[in-house]
Amino acid sequence: DPLLDTPNATYNNNPLLRMHHLADRTRDKIGLGLAYTPFDWLSLGIDLDYFKDDYSEMYLGLQEAKGNTYTASLSYTFSETLAGSAFYSYDKLSSEQKGSEDLVEIDPIPWVASDENLTETVGLGLNWAAIPEKLDLGAELAYAEFTGTVEFANTSALPEIGSTLTSVKLHGTYKFSEKFSLRAEYRYEEYEEDDWSKDGLVDGLEDLLSLGVSPQDNATSLGLVSLRYDF
Repeated sequence: DPLLDTPNATYNNNPLLRMHHLADRTRDKIGLGLAYTPFDWLSLGIDLDYFKDDYSEMYLGLQEAKGNTYTASLSYTFSETLAGSAFYSYDKLSSEQKGSEDLVEIDPIPWVASDENLTETVGLGLNWAAIPEKLDLGAELAYAEFTGTVEFANTSALPEIGSTLTSVKLHGTYKFSEKFSLRAEYRYEEYEEDDWSKDGLVDGLEDLLSLGVSPQDNATSLGLVSLRYDF
């Protein structure tokens, strides 16, 4: 028992701290989904989800967490060969945690922190049967924006962090026959983040904070071609 063997020791990883995916957790969750089709060419949907996690057996580490997600979607049929869709998602997560490096006598002296993260995502989609039963084309666009804050008890709040992700997807499928088809796809993603612990503005040791890693600002392109045969 580290509390008895070395009661005044300092640990980089406190023996009482366990990773959250190994800790005892009780989760309460509730969700609601609604779909409404007022016309053959229009469909509306909404999904609501809420959860709360309780880590009552944990002295250090996560203490509790809760989150809620709201998603609204729409599908619209312009014609027999052209259809579109759109959605908006609001995802909020917050948690409370405690930590300590020192073991003083029997009771560790913890630090307490809380964080709150918010992600909002919008998306658009379009599917077109350019040549019915022969050539299908489609496009998807999504944009996500993330913001997060971390606060320690009895101290001022740390600067806000954030990131954005833009994603574009183009795809097409050509059917040579009922069983044989060719699919081509192109994806493009652009990601950018704003993180105070990486931008060099923090009064501290860079290697201690982030191992010298800079905020990400990159773009990625990917092309795919595949052949499919149904037996």
